[in-house]
Amino acid sequence: MKARSQHRIIFSVTNDLSYDQRMIRICGSLARAGYRVLLVGRQRKNSRPLIDRDFAQHRLSCFFERGKLFYLEYHLRLFFFLWRQSFTMLCAIDLDTLLPMFYWSRWRGVPLVYDAHEYYTETPEVARRPRVQKIWEAVARHCIPRIRYAYTVGAALQAVLSRRYGIDFGLIRNLPQRRSGGAGAKVQPPVILYQGVLNEGRGISEMLAALSELEGVQLWLAGEGDLSAELRAECTTRGQEERVRIRG
Repeated sequence: MKARSQHRIIFSVTNDLSYDQRMIRICGSLARAGYRVLLVGRQRKNSRPLIDRDFAQHRLSCFFERGKLFYLEYHLRLFFFLWRQSFTMLCAIDLDTLLPMFYWSRWRGVPLVYDAHEYYTETPEVARRPRVQKIWEAVARHCIPRIRYAYTVGAALQAVLSRRYGIDFGLIRNLPQRRSGGAGAKVQPPVILYQGVLNEGRGISEMLAALSELEGVQLWLAGEGDLSAELRAECTTRGQEERVRIRG
């Protein structure tokens, strides 16, 4: 068996890497365990400089920012990027990075791991567009049943995906890193922190509605997304400008 340092694992995502706490935790854990890890994402117009970490990082520059042309371009760029790389394992994060990694794993004869952060074909952005949903579902049914290693973030999703695609999904919970040294500094007033993309299906509007029942509590939203402008307007309509901070 090869030593861990001889294994090079490449992960792929479609975000710009800077604030992806889940991937920072996964890649950092593997790097500290002795594996060579590369996390691949994309360069955006407003991307901040990357922070040095325990693992290597690379951003792919894309002309298109969103939509069908973005996904087509990203798949092609990822495909040709992998052509020039050496690796002993690939890990595709969600369905929108799976196809190039699926084919390279088969051509190179290396293991492929599929990390399902979510039930991709049933996310609101996909499910409301039947033709788009059919395309992604075709990708899923072509690739996922042929993958030996897959995992997701919750028991309910684990059961649904295992049943739908006929393979056994493992379970790795999405939890914060444990910090030594006791509890962090107390914040007054108490703060509920949401960190992530401001998109549909995340329960953010429901958080705004529930905030009226939580006296003396602030809600901080750390992120941007398709709902950024809509959520700012909703805060104004609800009169919550002083209690909700959208921090970008």
